[in-house]
Formats: sequence, C-alpha cells, structure tokens
Amino acid sequence: MTMVDDRPIPGVYRVAAIAATLAVLLGCAMLARPPEGLDSVVYRIRFNPQGPASIAEPGVVVSGTVPADAGGAEQAYRAASGVAAPDLGGRSNAVILAAGPTLDGPDQVVAAPGEWHGRRFEVELRHTSASLSGKSLLRNVPWRPLAAISLNGIPAGGVCEVVVRWQPVDSLPDGKALSQPLVTTASFRVD
Repeated sequence: MTMVDDRPIPGVYRVAAIAATLAVLLGCAMLARPPEGLDSVVYRIRFNPQGPASIAEPGVVVSGTVPADAGGAEQAYRAASGVAAPDLGGRSNAVILAAGPTLDGPDQVVAAPGEWHGRRFEVELRHTSASLSGKSLLRNVPWRPLAAISLNGIPAGGVCEVVVRWQPVDSLPDGKALSQPLVTTASFRVD
C-alpha cells in the first residue's frame, strides 16, 4: 500500500490511475502519424464484426494518398478496396495499406523493411498472438492492425505486385513462428 501525507491509498486507486494512463497512451498511439523518414506505422483499429464501418477481413491495397491518422487510413483503405488494379500514373512513391488478422488486446505488431524483387514488393509484418500462444485473457478487446507502409522506388511502366506476410511469432522482433503466415496480395499499374 502506498502512503501519501501519512494516509494510505488503496491499491484500487493505483490500478485506476495506471489504467487511465494506459488508455491515454493507447489513444495517442491510435492517432499517431508516421514521423518524417519512417517507413511504416501500424494503427490499432477496434474490431467490431457487427459495425457497418468495420474492416471485416484482412487485405492489402495500394493508395496514392498518405493517411494522416487512423481514421484517414481506414477511409483510404475502404476507398482503394473497390479498385482491382489502381493506376498510380507516373508516381514513384505510394503507400501500402494492409489490414491484418484480428488480434487480441495485448498483441503487438512490427513491420520489417520491405524490398523489391523485380516488379514485386514484399514486406513482412510480425505480430504476437495471445490466442496461438495459449495465453488466457481475463478481458480482451480484439483489434485489427492496419499498417501504412511507404512504397518507394516503384518501377515505371507496367503492372506491379505487393505481397504482405503477417507472421505470428511468440515474441518480437525475432521470435519463433507460431504458424504459417497470412499472405495478402494486391497489384497496381504505373505509367
């Protein structure tokens, strides 16, 4: 028990203060913008399968619009989802928006640097998985990661492909694989 001015503070107040602090930090992380020079950012999108605006399934799209925040990333993802192979014109830069699998509250995600293999860009996102690790959760708030990844050095003229691998691991950044990765792909055209 902690003492302030010779009065005991019950542990429940301490827990409430920690929970409030974590909620504020989580809110800031959800609204985070990728700093200049950073290649990726992962937004925590609250998962609600009954919600009309929910991103229902994993997928990947390529967009010329760089999102400013989580809401902008969701809007850009939905807008680009209906386009089979968007035409990026003569751009040499774009952004990949990749929606991952539904994760548990304590799970985390990191993006490895992607690289070009000819006209195919491959990137791996590693994430923990409380459910695959067999962890018991007292209270869980599921969420879906939405990664915004810079796509630089796009080869000119023709169709390109993006391959995103979501690899569940027992710990970050280089833990042991827990299962096969979830792989999503998208293609786009460049003048």
